[in-house]
Amino acid sequence: LMKKKVKRTPPADETDKQAWLHKERLLSFDRQFARRTKIWDDQEDYYASSSSTWLSTEEQAAVGQKEEERNSEMHQRKKQTLELVL
Repeated sequence: LMKKKVKRTPPADETDKQAWLHKERLLSFDRQFARRTKIWDDQEDYYASSSSTWLSTEEQAAVGQKEEERNSEMHQRKKQTLELVL
């Protein structure tokens, strides 16, 4: 589709001018939307996750098992001893 260039001039009336400026601001926002929606996911680059869509099912299973081991190790109570010397 060919886009026609339309000359955009603000109207003379003040309320129409405010509406026109608001419309132009919204259109500008819409045009620049793609530039603002870039996602940087550093965690996926450095940490393997079992929910990652880029891993195969075998890799997801292996990573899931590692996550479970890590979580159980973190949540296990460590035995602590308190030694009192009098």
